[in-house]
Amino acid sequence: MATARVSVGLPVYNGEGRIERALDSVLNQDFRDFELVISDNASTDRTRSICETYVERDRRVRYFRNDTNIGVNPNHDRVFELARGKYFAWFADDVEYLSGMLRQCVQVIEEAPASVVLVYPRCEMVRDGQTVAVDERRSIESRDPRPYRRLESVVRHVLMVNQLYGLMKRDALGKTQLNGIYPSSDHVLLAELAMLGEIWEIPATLMRRRIDSDRGTLAVYEDQRAWTAWLGTNARSVKRTWLPYRERLAVEYLHAAWRLPLRPTDKLMCLLTILPVYYGRMSRSARFVLRLMRPWRHEAEPGRHGS
Repeated sequence: MATARVSVGLPVYNGEGRIERALDSVLNQDFRDFELVISDNASTDRTRSICETYVERDRRVRYFRNDTNIGVNPNHDRVFELARGKYFAWFADDVEYLSGMLRQCVQVIEEAPASVVLVYPRCEMVRDGQTVAVDERRSIESRDPRPYRRLESVVRHVLMVNQLYGLMKRDALGKTQLNGIYPSSDHVLLAELAMLGEIWEIPATLMRRRIDSDRGTLAVYEDQRAWTAWLGTNARSVKRTWLPYRERLAVEYLHAAWRLPLRPTDKLMCLLTILPVYYGRMSRSARFVLRLMRPWRHEAEPGRHGS
């Protein structure tokens, strides 16, 4: 069997109530040259039997199961490591592809200049059954040739990280640190991609995401032990744990800029850009998140809701 052009990576934990709708939305796409890689994080419900049914039905589905729950972020990394396509997209059981999602993303990224590393469409947000009006200014698109300007766009505007459900070049994503074991590490991942290349937004709504308040980040944040287990614990997880959330994230942004293979002048400009932009946007972002996520009372910005 030839290697598929696109890999869609689905990390999942106890998704029995949502996963069938999500899987159907991928498998019914009019673009067919893809593999769907599932990493089941030791689910205790019917997730395994549901996925195995899809494996029998469609040879594009590849199912893997972890013996133990390794945490949400390591499981996101695992689906990337298992993927084989030239292009990669993360997926989640609370996300649905709308008609034409993969076809349009592939068309745009293949016709774009080589400097483009990520293309993503707009995403319809649904919270507890109600469509949420998301601020259109939250686009992180940047076609600027300068890494620090692209970085500025991400740090200033990233919020719900729906862009990571878009289509990325595998070789560019492989140059990043992927997902760290700390809150909002997916924000830093997007910043790394921005420093590596251009990010384009497709001006069409091609995805739907549900952000119900009884699961994901919101369901575990108040319990520190559950929060640590949900992220995944290993030797990396103890680094800089004494820092408050905001300062930890600022340090991770700086570390990302320092470690990437950028020209010295580009690296310096990225380092000088991070702190003024980051702290300048925090108060505005906190107000927006609180409106979006009520009755959640915490200031920390939400990231992914999968497992």
